[in-house]
Amino acid sequence: MLIKSTNWHYARRQAEQVAQWEHDLRRSDRELAWCPEPLEFEADTQQFLIRKYTDSGKCKISLVVARLNDTLLAEQTGLPVTTSQECLIALACLYDQRGGGVETQFKNGKQGLGLHRRNKKSFAAQEVLVLLAQLAHNLMIGQPIADGRKCTVRWYTDGIFCESYWST
Repeated sequence: MLIKSTNWHYARRQAEQVAQWEHDLRRSDRELAWCPEPLEFEADTQQFLIRKYTDSGKCKISLVVARLNDTLLAEQTGLPVTTSQECLIALACLYDQRGGGVETQFKNGKQGLGLHRRNKKSFAAQEVLVLLAQLAHNLMIGQPIADGRKCTVRWYTDGIFCESYWST
């Protein structure tokens, strides 16, 4: 498991507490550090911060959470993992190798179902809308793999299903 945390406020607070940043030997535009106060999870995790400066000089902080043992990390990256600094660099290397396929699929699915512009004032109505969209997503993504057919879903302007049909 290797994920980037979306809690940028927490990442920024943690970055302020870091005493020493390690220069990333593979990329000169960023620095790495272990998270001083890691988030609590059920299982043991490795959490590190990435500090990167943009072309305009703005500092961006990211918190990355990983759950890998040293053997698997060395196998995946091909780098030695004997010291804490080597482990940090290997984790950053593995983070760079990840693909953005899952995030892109979520973004495309959300856009295709029109969820980016369908907000309801009532919490219950919004919850129903999200559940219907989840069902539509599962129908469109999962079913064609099973039998080769394509699902088309249409919406009313207020976000309720209008029709869905299968074509070959």
